Amino acid sequence: MRRVLFVSLLALVGLTLPWDGGAIGQQTNCTQIATIKDFPLDARTDAQYGGETNVGNLITDGMRAKTGAEVAIQNSGGIRSNKIYDVGSFTDCDARNILIIKQQDGSQVENTLVTFKVTGAVLKKALEAPVRTADYAAQLSGVKFKWDISRPAGDKVYEVVVGNTSLDLKKEYTLAINNFMADPNGSSDWAKNKTFEGLTAQDLKVKMSDMLIEYAKKLGTISIKPEGRITQVGCVKVGESKVDLDAHSTLQYAGADTGVGNLITDAMRTAVINALRGTNQPVVAIQNSGGIRSNTTYPAGSITNCNVLDLLSIGNIINTIKVYQMKGDRLYKMYTAPIRLATRFGDEYAAQIAGALIKWDSKQPKDTGITEVKIGTTTGSTELLSPNKEYIVVINSFMDDQSSSSDWKAILAELKPIVAPGGKTDFGLISDAVIAYIKANTPINPKPEGRITKVK
Repeated sequence: MRRVLFVSLLALVGLTLPWDGGAIGQQTNCTQIATIKDFPLDARTDAQYGGETNVGNLITDGMRAKTGAEVAIQNSGGIRSNKIYDVGSFTDCDARNILIIKQQDGSQVENTLVTFKVTGAVLKKALEAPVRTADYAAQLSGVKFKWDISRPAGDKVYEVVVGNTSLDLKKEYTLAINNFMADPNGSSDWAKNKTFEGLTAQDLKVKMSDMLIEYAKKLGTISIKPEGRITQVGCVKVGESKVDLDAHSTLQYAGADTGVGNLITDAMRTAVINALRGTNQPVVAIQNSGGIRSNTTYPAGSITNCNVLDLLSIGNIINTIKVYQMKGDRLYKMYTAPIRLATRFGDEYAAQIAGALIKWDSKQPKDTGITEVKIGTTTGSTELLSPNKEYIVVINSFMDDQSSSSDWKAILAELKPIVAPGGKTDFGLISDAVIAYIKANTPINPKPEGRITKVK
């Protein structure tokens, strides 16, 4: 199942406002530096993590041209503008939009070009660093390879070819990156991986946007498409969906249940019911909306394990399933916790649920904002939530993490989770539960069912 990413109207028509309409600072003196031909430049943020992109190729090819390096790597997070540049004029403002980083305080940061002399072994480590659970967080030039998340750590990248020759682990190569990636004390994947520990970087003091402007001018015409530099393998079909699966973030917070949210929570609930083998207590599931990660629509058709990992992975982390037993009065608080009133996006309900039907009213105080809760029974009917009745509540491991920003952590702080069969305090990865659920119920047809209703 291929990924279809949300494209704004501006992106569809290729309208590139000066400096992204003020995203970096209002700039009107834009000069055409090249012409985009044949293929629009895809600078959408999500695309940079979904595989090779032509804008990633343009940037990294420019890095190699400027430095003479055999290989260049650009972190995906450093490609900033989140838009498509249609065929036609490409300006200096467009180049700066793509590579200048605007901070929350309004200041601007721009990375510079850095080179290293590295062995093939270090280069291999540099290529391994941006491998994540469901995506590859870099763009590159001068090298191509395959990667498979199921392979052992440190060897997920393989069949590496530099230029036209297989990677030689003992040979010395010149590698071009940016100063953010080179900073050993920073937050990059390369800092975490200690890729360049003990090596000396040469900072060329050349701004990345200046490099891109120079390279685009040299090309004159930009006609670039993906070339197979990054190839993900190991994706296996696990089932089919009759409907599009819309995992866009704004939808998950919009105050109603979603097809994707229902799929995930049904899978969590089913996994626990099967593990507990015949519990006579009602079982409900709650998934925080922020745990639905991909911000993507998956079209009807084949679903792969990679799609599921993409849907649920937070960097290299997949949450596990946690289970609690609690009385109805505490469960009521679990349902009020994700009510968010008067945010900059409006009133939100930041969760998806299974095994229950709730109504919420944004005109009420948060603590009393749930006006009705009906719980599914083991016989298939529903009954009103009872304050003194015991319920089994299925959540994820972020929601009870006392060091997290979870809306639920205070409610769960004094409780101990139910121990799973085998003695563990979790019931496995959510992704495994979703994959198992899809396999057992394919073709799936998840749709909104009125599980979460906002009172008008």
